[in-house]
Amino acid sequence: MSLFQAIIQRLKKQLPYFIDPSKPAELIVLCPARARPCGGVKVLYRQTELLHQLLSHDSISAKIMHPKNLAFKCTWFKHKAPIKHNAAMSPHDIVIIPETMVSKHAPVLHRLGIRYCIYVQNGYLISNGNLAELNTYYAHATLIMAISEDAVNCIKAIFPNLDAHKISRIHYSIDTQQFKPGQSKTNTITYMPRKLAKHAKLVEDFLKNSLPSHWQLVPIQNKSEADTAALLAASKIFLSFSEFEGCPLPPAEAALCGNYVVGYTGEGAREYFHLPAFSEISMGDIKHFCSEILRRIQQCDNSSHDASADIGFTIDAVSSTYSAQMELHDLKTTIGKLMPAATML
Repeated sequence: MSLFQAIIQRLKKQLPYFIDPSKPAELIVLCPARARPCGGVKVLYRQTELLHQLLSHDSISAKIMHPKNLAFKCTWFKHKAPIKHNAAMSPHDIVIIPETMVSKHAPVLHRLGIRYCIYVQNGYLISNGNLAELNTYYAHATLIMAISEDAVNCIKAIFPNLDAHKISRIHYSIDTQQFKPGQSKTNTITYMPRKLAKHAKLVEDFLKNSLPSHWQLVPIQNKSEADTAALLAASKIFLSFSEFEGCPLPPAEAALCGNYVVGYTGEGAREYFHLPAFSEISMGDIKHFCSEILRRIQQCDNSSHDASADIGFTIDAVSSTYSAQMELHDLKTTIGKLMPAATML
C-alpha cells in the first residue's frame, strides 16, 4: 500500500461519509463547528442560504455540513441556511471545502468520486499542510473560490501552475439594515482584541495617559451579531487588529456603522482600506497607531471638521462593493461553472 493510499484509508475511518446512490444530489458546504463569532463561518452560512435559493428551481438543496459534529448549528446570528445532519453522500454531490479543511477532506472526496471545490477565505492558511499533497488537492478541485483579490493572488503565488480560469472571486455582502450608523453616537472607541491581544493591550497602555477623559475604549468580545452591530453603531472609532486575513469583516462593518477605522489591514482588507474613513497602520507600529487614534479623536471633537463627507463616501463605497447584488452575481457565476445546466432564480 502506498503512502497516499494509507492516508486515504486513515481519513476514511475518521470522516463521517458513506455513499448512498439513491440520495438526491446536493451542494454541500463544509464548515467548522464554531460556537463563537467568526466572520468566515457567517459568510459560509449566508452564501449557503443564497445557493439554496438559487438552486431551488432545479430541486437541488444547498446545505451546511459540520463534519466533526453533525448535530451542530450556529446560533449566534440569524440565518435560514439548511443544515445537513447526516453523513450520506451521493456520487452526484458537489462539496465546497474551506481552505483549512482541504487536507483532511479533499483526498477522501476524490477517492469516493465526489466533485469538490475549494473556498479560500484566507490565503495565508492555504499552506497549512504538506505542499506536495496540496498541489494535488488543488489540481483535482473543480473550482477554486476566493473571498478577495488578496486571496486570488495568494492562490496564484502558492500554485503558479494552477489554471487561473479555475479561480472564481466571490464577494461577501454586509447587511446594511443591521450595520448602519446609530442615531446617537457616543465618544467610544470599539475594538476586537481576540486575534492580536498583545497588540490591543499595548495600544491601550500607550494610549491611557493621552486619551481625553470624555472618550472611552470598549472591547467587543463574544457578542452576538446584533449586539456587535449595536456597539459599532454607537461608536465613532474602530480599531482593527486584523492579522493575515482574507477579507476581514469587522473593519468593513464598522465603517458601515459610521466609524473611522484605524489599524491593520490583515493584507486582505487592502482592497477597501484606501477609502477616506480608513487609516492603515503598519503591523506593530504601536506609536503611530496611537497618534492616529488621537488625530481621529481631534477630528471628531473639532466642530469645524466635517467628518460626514469622508464617512458618507466610505459607507457608499463599502455598501456598493459588498452588496447583496454583487454577492448574488458572483454566486450565480459560480453555479454556472459548477452546474452549467442549472436554472437559477
